Amino acid sequence: MLISLGAVMGGPEPLVAQDVWRSLSQRFKAARDDTADNPCLNVVFHFPGSLISPDYTGLRTAKFSRRERTLMVQAAVPPDVASSTDAATIESHLLDCVTAAIELSRDKWRKHNIEYPYDDAIALANVVRG
Repeated sequence: MLISLGAVMGGPEPLVAQDVWRSLSQRFKAARDDTADNPCLNVVFHFPGSLISPDYTGLRTAKFSRRERTLMVQAAVPPDVASSTDAATIESHLLDCVTAAIELSRDKWRKHNIEYPYDDAIALANVVRG
């Protein structure tokens, strides 16, 4: 699957950022080759809201499954990005997070002797970026 996107919304309020995330998620799904037997990097965005907010900043590695060959990287979306109405700014930030997550994942894949196709992942992110 190579790259998948997820989200945790911090509240019920409608955000332009949520729409941007949905669009990006669909574009990644449409652009990737699900027939290849690749490990999967799951980038999960944590959006702050009226109910909960991330208790961290930036990116962090989270759940790893050797058996399923999946790694989750969580990305805290800053409040100013989450509440922005500028879709281009939001999209740019989310795509920068995906690229940073690919780089952050290198040590984890290497530690577990799993070959992750970094070049393909970066190329996929670039295709989605346009």
